[in-house]
Amino acid sequence: MLIPHLHKALFVVGNPQTVFIIEMKHTPILLLLFLLYSCDNFTFKKPTPKAYLNETRPVEAVYRNDTADIRNRLLQSLSAHHDFFRNSAYDSSTELLIDTVVYSPDFHKAVAFIMTKNSTSKQLMPDKSSQFYFDGTAFLVKKKDSMLIEWLGPSFTNSNSQKALSREMRDYFFNAFADKDSTQPFFSPYHLNDKRFWTTAVWNKFK
Repeated sequence: MLIPHLHKALFVVGNPQTVFIIEMKHTPILLLLFLLYSCDNFTFKKPTPKAYLNETRPVEAVYRNDTADIRNRLLQSLSAHHDFFRNSAYDSSTELLIDTVVYSPDFHKAVAFIMTKNSTSKQLMPDKSSQFYFDGTAFLVKKKDSMLIEWLGPSFTNSNSQKALSREMRDYFFNAFADKDSTQPFFSPYHLNDKRFWTTAVWNKFK
């Protein structure tokens, strides 16, 4: 691959605490070395190995009952403006959608991908090309004697397409979710479609 000569380029990489700014003039080789050196600051997709793919599927009745229960509990959080639903745009006119639910092999745990559907009139800068916009996130679910729910995150906002947002969320949680930073309290080195995800520190969110 040819790297074009750059008359002048500015690169900013790193986390909010450490930001590197490098000005480069006619230095294609330095550019390549810089990108290789700083690659640790970027997120690269690494699919779950086939041997660890979680292919658990619930029967229809279980899925239907769980999605109804999850939705009812999250509507209570929405009404209380709790966790993900703190934004004042979430109100009685907000439609709450369950995109999908991913289950652990023993069905005692799950992750629900959810979306909200709101009128674009609620946006700070309304998208005049669409009538509605969609936000999305994920919640952890524990099932035994009763159902418990905790917000997992992150948030996906201001999509004008429900299908596009669904694809974006699945791509992130199944290909880019795994975290390398083991110092984080709710660390998971595995994606949500990995059998090993269900025993990670993520589940410490439940107190």
